This record gives sequence, C-alpha cells and structure tokens, in this order.
Amino acid sequence: MKRSLQAESLHHRIAALENLPTLPAVAVELIRRWNEPDLSIRSITDILSRDPSLAAKVIQVANSPTFGLKKQVTSLNHAAALLGMNALRCVTLGVTVFQSFSDHRSEWMERLDVDEFWRHSLAVAVAAEMLAVRFGWASPEEAFLAGLLHDIGKIGLLSTDPDRYVQVVGQAAPGDRALVEYEADALSVTHTEVGKWIAERWGFPELFRDAVWLHHQPPGPGPILPGQIGKLVYLADHVARRARIGEAGNRAFGHDDHWLSDRFGLAGDELDSFTGELLIRVQALGEQLELPIPTVQVYLKALEEANRSLSRTGLTGQRELAASMRTGDILRTLSEIARLPVQEELEVDLLAHALDLIRERFELPWMVILTHDPILSTIEGVIFRKGMQRPRTFYQSFEGAEVGAITKNGGRKVFLDLLGDTVLSDGQRVNLREEVLQVLGSGQLMAIPLELGGNYRGECFVDTSNSKVVDSETRASLESAIEAAATLQDRARLYHDLRREAEAALQAARRESEALRQLFHIERLASVGRLAAGAAHEINNPLAVISGKAQLLLMDEKEPKRLKTLNDIVEQSERISKIIRDLMGFARPTHPSVTDVELAPLIENTLQMARHRLPKARTLFEVDIPEDLPTLRVDAKQVEQVLVNLVVNAIQAMGGEGKVTLRAARIDTSGMIGIQVEDTGPGIPSADLQKIFDPFFTTKREGEGTGLGLAVSQRIIETHGGNIRVSSHLGKGTAFFIQLPSGQGEEQPSPTRLKEALAARKPTKKRLLLVDDEAQLSDLIRDYLLSAGYVIDQAIDGVEALELMSTRNYDALVMDIRMPRKDGLEVLEELQETTPGIPTLIITGLATHEELEQAIQFGANKVLRKPFQLDELLSSIREITQQG
Repeated sequence: MKRSLQAESLHHRIAALENLPTLPAVAVELIRRWNEPDLSIRSITDILSRDPSLAAKVIQVANSPTFGLKKQVTSLNHAAALLGMNALRCVTLGVTVFQSFSDHRSEWMERLDVDEFWRHSLAVAVAAEMLAVRFGWASPEEAFLAGLLHDIGKIGLLSTDPDRYVQVVGQAAPGDRALVEYEADALSVTHTEVGKWIAERWGFPELFRDAVWLHHQPPGPGPILPGQIGKLVYLADHVARRARIGEAGNRAFGHDDHWLSDRFGLAGDELDSFTGELLIRVQALGEQLELPIPTVQVYLKALEEANRSLSRTGLTGQRELAASMRTGDILRTLSEIARLPVQEELEVDLLAHALDLIRERFELPWMVILTHDPILSTIEGVIFRKGMQRPRTFYQSFEGAEVGAITKNGGRKVFLDLLGDTVLSDGQRVNLREEVLQVLGSGQLMAIPLELGGNYRGECFVDTSNSKVVDSETRASLESAIEAAATLQDRARLYHDLRREAEAALQAARRESEALRQLFHIERLASVGRLAAGAAHEINNPLAVISGKAQLLLMDEKEPKRLKTLNDIVEQSERISKIIRDLMGFARPTHPSVTDVELAPLIENTLQMARHRLPKARTLFEVDIPEDLPTLRVDAKQVEQVLVNLVVNAIQAMGGEGKVTLRAARIDTSGMIGIQVEDTGPGIPSADLQKIFDPFFTTKREGEGTGLGLAVSQRIIETHGGNIRVSSHLGKGTAFFIQLPSGQGEEQPSPTRLKEALAARKPTKKRLLLVDDEAQLSDLIRDYLLSAGYVIDQAIDGVEALELMSTRNYDALVMDIRMPRKDGLEVLEELQETTPGIPTLIITGLATHEELEQAIQFGANKVLRKPFQLDELLSSIREITQQG
C-alpha cells in the first residue's frame, strides 16, 4: 500500500508540471508524422515554419562550424537540406523535449551531464534504426524516433524529485543491478512508468508510448517482429551501452556477447563491424549537433575494459543463462499446453495431448494421469509407456458410491483398486495396479496429486528414471506442467458445460420465440374470431332469409331454369354459411362431444358426402378397415368433417381421377387408432409442405377453397388428443396420417334427419312463440310454419316474449340467443322459475359453444345454426314437440 501511494503521489506531481501539458503543437505533429515513409524535407520545413524558435534553432545548427560554410545560411529550407532527416529529428525533438522542462532545468542541470544523456539517447536512436534495417522493418524511421525518446522518464524524475533521483542513480553506479530495480525500491516507480505518463500526457502515438514504457522488458524467444518497438529499443540500448556511448545512469548488463550471437547473429567480426558503424554514424550526427562523440580508439579501449569486467562475471552469467533457458523451456511447454484448443476435442483427448508435451519435454519413459468426476461417477485418464508412439486414453463409469469414496487421503488406493483391469482407446488391456507396482519396484515413482479449487480431482504417477527430472527445480517444473494439464482439462470441461448451457439457452430462446409466434398466432385468431363473430351475426341472419325465401319458392316452382337458379341460391348460401362456420370453428373451436363411434359407418358417410359434393369425379375408393377394429372415442361430426375435407382435397388434387385409399389399424398398446388417407395425385412441393396446416394457406384456384380446411382439421384432431401429419412425394401422391383415441366398443346410433318432413306435414294447430330480432327472418319462418299448420306468435326480443308468455300458453318456443334488451339465455333462466319444461328450439348464427351449452342447461332441447334448411327447422320442431 505504501509503494502504491508513493507512486500515485509521484504520478500527480508529474502531471502537475506547469509545462508538461504544453508540448508545442508543432512538436506533437512532428512526432506524429516523423515515421511517415514519404515525408519530405519540404513538408518538415512547412511544419517548422509555424514555430519561429524551433526554426531559428535549426538554422543555428546549420551555421555551426561543422559544415564550414563560407556564407551564412538564412533559409530554413537550405538549413534543413544541409542537416538531413535524422539531424532534423534530433534538433526538433531535442529542443522541444528539453524546453518542456525548462522551468525545472536549473534544479537538475548540475546533477546530470546533459551531454552524456543526449549522447546515449542519440546512440540508442541510431542503433535502433540500424537494427530495424537489419531485421527488415519497413519503417526504420520509427525505430530512430523511439530510441531518441526512450529515456524521457528520467528527465521527468529529475524534474520532480532531483535529490532522491540523483541518489538512486548513484546507488546504481556499481552496475550490480539494473537502474529500474533501484528506482522501484526507492521511489516505488521507474523511469519507464514516468515516461509512459509523460508520453500519454503529450499525446504520443501508441508506438512511441510502448517504446518509452517497455524498453526494459527483455525480448522473449523468437525474432523481433515489426511493431515490437519496445523489444527493439531494449536491444538497441544494450548495444549502445556496450559501446560506452553516453551515460544514462544504467551500468548493469543483463546479457553478454553470447546472447547477441545466439539470439541475433551479432558475433565476432560482425559485431565489431556493427559497433564501429554505429560509432561512426553517431559521431557524424553529433558533429552536426555540436555534440562531440568519443573516437573509435576510445571506444575500443573502453570495450577492452568491459570485456575484462564481463569475463569476471562470465561464470555467473552462464549459470544464470542455463537457468533462464530451463525456465524458458518449461514456460514454452506451459504455453503450448495453454494454447491447446479446448473446443475441438474431448476432455480426455485434450489431456492426452498435454501429457504428450510433458513427456517429450522431460523425456519421461512412463506416466499415468487419473481424474474423476464425482457427479457423473466416472474415471478417465491417460497412459504412456514404452512401445507406445503416443499416449492412450481410457474411460470407465462406476457406481456413485465407489467414485464418491475417492478423496485426497485415500484416492491413490481407490483409483488403483477400481482400475485394475482397464481397456485403452486402442483396444489394449492393461492392469494399472500392476503397472504402478512394477514402476515402484524397478523405477523412480513420483506421485503428484491433482487439485483444482481446493478439491481433489485425481493423481499422476510418473517414472522419472533416465529423464530430465534430476533435482528439486525440475521436479517443481514437472509438477507445474502436470497442474497446467489438469487446469486445461478443467477448462475444457467448463467450456463444454458452458456450450451445453448456451445450447440449452438457445433452445429456450427458440421455445420462447415459438411461444411468441404462437401468442401472435393466438392474437391473430382472436381477431379472426371477432371478425367471424361479427360476420356470423351480420351475414347469417340475412343469409337465412335469402336461403329460406329461395326454399319457399322452390316448393311451388316448376320451370327448370328458375329451379336451377333457386337451387344455386340455396347452394351458394350454404357455401357462404360454411365459410362463416369454418372461420368460427377455427378461431373459436367447439369442444368435442365425444362418444364411442364405429369407424366403418363414419367412413361410409364420408365417402357419400364427398361424392355428393363432387358428383362429376371419377375417383376410385379403396377402404381397408379391420372388422375387429375398436371404436373411436370422438365427436363423430367433427371427425367426419376432417375426413370429408381430406377426401375432397385428394379428389380435387387428382383432378377427379385416380384412387383414394382409406386404411385404419390399431396402434399397438398406445390406445390409439391410426387412420390413413392416401391419394395417387401429383404430390405437394416441399416448400408448400411446411405450410400445409397454416391458416389461409391454399394452392387451389380462387373460389375453390378458403385455406382453412386443413388448419381446422388439425385443430379438431388435436382437441381430441390426437395428431395429424402428412407425407408427400412429387409424382407419386400424398398421404395424411391421423391418430385418434380408441373407445370402449359400445354401439352408437347415428343421428337421422327427417328429409321428408315437409311432405308429411299436416295441421297440428299447435301454438308456437317465435322470438328473433331479425324481422325478415322471423316473418319467413312464421310464413313457413303457418303453411305447416302451426299457429305462430312473434316477439322481437326477450322482454316482449316474457310479456306474451305471461298471458298465453305455448306448445313450444323457437328463439334466437343474442337479442337486444333481454337475450335468449336470460329468458330461459326466468322460464325455469315460471314455465319449466317448455320445449325450446334455439336458432342462432353467432352464439358460442359455451352459450349453447348454457342454453341446454337452462332447458333448451335443440339447436339450429343459421342459415338452415327449412325441412331441418320443421323436423326439429316436430322432434321437440314429440310429433313423429
């Protein structure tokens, strides 16, 4: 906490420097643009011309004795051309950076040799540029600028805490430790961190911020790639300090010439040549900037002294290098294990790959890894032994109690007891217990427990004989690698768990989407229901009048043409009524009144109705119904509606020709009866097959269908607890498969219709009360029933009906349900008290199934939906008044 508070305090002090946020805009733009490969001197002078002081400094350097010009340079363009690109970089950035600390400069000028600092920065810049060219970087100018700016953090520390920082530099003078280590101990912050703060405050590009911040991080294995500017500056700093060019307070060397040779190919004469060229370039640039650089001879002498110093510490360095290489090897192995793709393989196969890497790294002759999953009651593992090209996996499932007994204290024994005889992934059989005992007797057995999150997960047995596991350090490395493998397996298990959860979440999202779709569908159906209800009310009443009038005219009409016209009116009225009924049936399905029904008569009625609806069709019918087939437990009329729809669709699909087959069979012990309706038509395209049960979807020509038939059929079958599906093949035909519940086999008499009621009518002089708010329909029914011999009184609503019934007795009541003032249900409820048991026929075009059920409960005897056939009306009245 103390260290972090010190660092935070220094951070605020750096940020509070008065001149820190005021780096000239010209300098910021130059830093941003210096690394552009196509930047020209003309472009630079255009930028410099905006800052008179900076332009004057460039002209001053151009007029220095170094160039030996006889005529004074007064033009900025001329001065820039003389200096060249690198000298311009040094002048412009050096001036702006140092001037930014000008108010504090007097405090640290006496404590730091500015020329030495500047020589070091210049040497690192040139070395970085040369190395960038050597490594094939596309923009070595970036490396030059990064090297020039890399140590600005030291100026920041000198400006904020000069006394303490000078002490730190003095402590680092012997060179036993790196300067950044002394800085961290004494100041809780390093010049690299301070430099990063300054670079961020000044808006340096990220590339240069990284160079300032990361130039003390040693490069890892492998080449230094373009963009890894921190690693490049680290190497350039090492080369510059090795050449003893300048002094920046850091005299510790983390590497020797072997490192330069092994890692970067800088060895012997080539290293000397590189260093000599570095010194020559720095000397030339220093002369342009009036900054003297030591000669080559001075450098060679310094190099000789440095080599003597390095030879004294060579043995220590070699030991440290060997340890570093071993650490690097194990880190590479750990990295390779961590990079194994957890998403592509099974957990145990992933563990086998990790074990293979460990085996190769430590040259292990034998090893076994065992892990257990107490939730799934499984043990899985990997084995490698002599004779195997690669590790083999194994997997076993046990009773929960056995695996649950595996704990850290007794885990090894339980593992070996459970896995005595084991089958490997390649089919081999091994006895793991004997394997372990054999290694224990003849090898060097090492047992490593596997723990994750404090929980014991398994065990690893390793034979370390004749391997690279030779001391405590390598044993610790092996344990780290085994732990990494166990962690990898756990990551894979977590990944697969998360993937399963994600798939479950996706399924839940799909279910939610389907629920929303169904909700939308239900809402649409509600709209259809409201439309259908309104249509039933507004259309069925006038439609009943039209149909009834036509039926009355048919009774006395003899002329054929008029007969056909009147029949057409009746048929089309019935068609309109059917559309309304379909809409109502689909939007507000009627709850089925189930009874035990024989299938054979039901199919016979279906075929008769289909022939009646399509009399011109020349279709063959084949019926295959077993004699011992159980009865259906269904609503006969609703199922008949489904079958008629399927058969008519099949006939229309075949153009009136072909064959329709109806089969039925018991479905084993499921308590269901299967019914199949198959045709030999052209089949249904797969794109249409997916939408076949959607409401309002039809492939028929306009006027031939509403697109509700199959949707209504599906709803009917599903409300019976059954299901319906379709199979079709283009050019071969289509088959619908229905499953419906079977019944008890009781005989159910089929309803009869009094088709000859009108012909058998005779005067009865029974008095009926007709209650309907639709005047024209009421008058039509009145006239028809008068002709049938009844005495008729009329009421327009429930209020008027009750008034009439209070003064007169009636033999029967014919009444609508939905009427103004008082509806039919209210009338029936009152009649239960005043006139119970009066025969009642309900005629309605709108009432719901629930309303009709309530009407029956209140005493109604029969229901007719509008529009209806007049003979049906008469038959129903005779039925409820017991006139046979």
